[in-house]
This record gives sequence, structure tokens and C-alpha cells, in this order.
Amino acid sequence: MSFVKAAAHNLIGLIFPNRCLMCEAPLDPARSSPLCPGHAREIVRVEPPVCSKCGRKLFGESVEALVCSECRSGRICYDVGYSAYVFAGPIRDLVHFFKYRRRRYLQSFLGGLLLDYVRGRADIAPSDVIIPVPLHWWGYCRRGFNQAIDLAKPLSKHFHIPIMKRNLRRVRHTRRQVGLSRVERRANIKNAFEVSRPAKLAGKSILLIDDVITTGATLNECARVLKQAGVSRITILTLAQATGLAAKP
Repeated sequence: MSFVKAAAHNLIGLIFPNRCLMCEAPLDPARSSPLCPGHAREIVRVEPPVCSKCGRKLFGESVEALVCSECRSGRICYDVGYSAYVFAGPIRDLVHFFKYRRRRYLQSFLGGLLLDYVRGRADIAPSDVIIPVPLHWWGYCRRGFNQAIDLAKPLSKHFHIPIMKRNLRRVRHTRRQVGLSRVERRANIKNAFEVSRPAKLAGKSILLIDDVITTGATLNECARVLKQAGVSRITILTLAQATGLAAKP
């Protein structure tokens, strides 16, 4: 191995893990994955039946109608939604490592998973602009990055769609949505976003991206203010969904 290759190999070893994040099994250096093959196989895609409106997994009586109870309520402001993977097992742990333990090197792997999903879905219509769900400035300062922007980058590069980072802004700091009911989530996120330059969005089709969808309250509030700004079509896309909550009334 040449000196340059050896130095590059050592540098990669410092930045990326050489053991599986789930079980600490040694990883093959040729694989660009933070998971061993066994745990990589535990990543589960969201399979039909799914809601024809938001893309969340359907349970019980909602299956026959192909629309979940949240979308049947008529409060949905986006046009269609997709969610790639089940928020459980390795996906849940990787997202937590990424967001809360600042393992930002995981952006390539997780963003690649989202890109693989979109490339396999011919029904996802092309969009003019990608908008990641924004963080409030205080949340951004604490975390140091916006995970939705990082997930959007592979899609932007592959499909040549620009990312608009600052037009949709989070203007109100809210408590975390974790542990809140659907009603509490909607109230918590109400009026938390605004569009600063509506003229740049008028008539555009938007791909609105976030990491995880639970009840969809945050994404729907973003979609509401985007539609008020003149956006013509909004497609929501998330890396994962907490499918268990889709079964609850």
C-alpha cells in the first residue's frame, strides 16, 4: 500500500467506525456501512398497505379505505406523502446516533438509504425545489446541524433539484413533540413556521423532507404555510415512520 493510500485509510478509520454500531462486530473496510450485514438486513421498508395520502402504514379498518384516520379528518395540507423505512431497530438507533449523539458521518449512509428508496419509486413526481423541515435557531445551535438538510443532499445531487434552506423558517421555539398526543402535537407546532420570501415559491412544486414522521403534525404545519405562500404542490418525504402510532385512533 502506498503512503498516500495508507494515510487515507487511517484517516477514514478515524472518521468512520470500524465496528457495527449495533453489535460492535468488525466491519469490512470495503463496505460503506455502519452496520454489519446481519443488522443491515434488519432495516425494514414500509410495505403496503399504506395511506394513499400520507404514505403511513395502515392498520385495522383503515386498510379498506386506503386512507388513514388522520388524513380522513380533512386537516391535511400537503398533496401526497411517502415514508421509506420503519422507525425501529437499526433505523431508529442510527437516527438517534445521528441526531442526538452528533455522529454526523451517518448522513451519507442515511441519505443514501433515502435516495435508494426514491430511485425505486417511479410514482414520486419530480419537484422544483427541496425544502428540509427547518430547526429553530436555538435548536440548530444546540445540535450544530439540521438533519433534514443532510438527508436531502444526496437527493439534490442525484436529481439536480436545488435545496432551499432559509425561505421556510421556524420562528417559534417549541417543546419536543416526543410523548405528546396528536392534539397536543398540533397545538404545540401551530404558527411555528413562516415563509420569508413567498414570491420565490409561488407556483412551485415542493419536496418537503424530514427524518421521521409520527403523526405528521410538523410536516402538515409546514405544508400549511407553504400553501399559503402560493406553493402549487407539496410532496412530503421522510426517511422513517413510527408505524405503531398509525394504528391508534
